[in-house]
Amino acid sequence: GVMYARIEERFRTGIGVAEEADHQALAAFARLSAALVERMEAAGPLLMPTSPILPPPAERLLADADHYVERNLMALRNTRLANLLGLSALSVPAPAPMVGLMIVGAPMAEVELLAIGRGVERILG
Repeated sequence: GVMYARIEERFRTGIGVAEEADHQALAAFARLSAALVERMEAAGPLLMPTSPILPPPAERLLADADHYVERNLMALRNTRLANLLGLSALSVPAPAPMVGLMIVGAPMAEVELLAIGRGVERILG
């Protein structure tokens, strides 16, 4: 009763996941993260939109549970990817009508990302 009900529902979807399946998924994420970090060491951090969609109208989100779930998962898709892979990420506001610019780096690369973010903010104004 403390958490917004639709978000709590999403959290509860993991209740039935078998422990072995969870361990396999975590191992797959670790392998993918290591491969991505190796590429970023050669090419630098990733740049991507913070969210792949613009914010939807709140009225429909509150009135239509299925629409809320679909739009919420889509809005969180890019940040969720960085989180699942254990990477560092920084979102920089972008001029409207944008969704923000996310700079993704290796784990524990926050200091580097903040320096890059300051430069990006100067460029974007």
